Amino acid sequence: DILTAGKMMAWNTGLQANVEYVVKMKLMDSAITLQNRIIMCKSMQRRDDNSNDEEREAAHQRLALAYRRAHKVDKVEKNRIQRWRNAFNESFENILPGLVAGFCIGVACSHLMLR
Repeated sequence: DILTAGKMMAWNTGLQANVEYVVKMKLMDSAITLQNRIIMCKSMQRRDDNSNDEEREAAHQRLALAYRRAHKVDKVEKNRIQRWRNAFNESFENILPGLVAGFCIGVACSHLMLR
């Protein structure tokens, strides 16, 4: 939903219809929805002047901050993910020779059976 808000705020969104969008994200009670946020979007006539560039830049900065907060991974979680990746890679390295050998044997047997 943060990505959706960012796409709605892009300069070219609504260009063909000659409108631009003001996007706001509001928090809701988590008992209503697990995401506990809603995107509100209002369209308005596109202006040729750059009168709202400062507002738009401030909104982009707030959106970037919200995105970083939403995707922040603490050190403990990062270490857990890295340990899982290492374990997966090690197990895959141990299994790979057997998979390749089994595939080759299967191809050879299939070729012999078809003769």
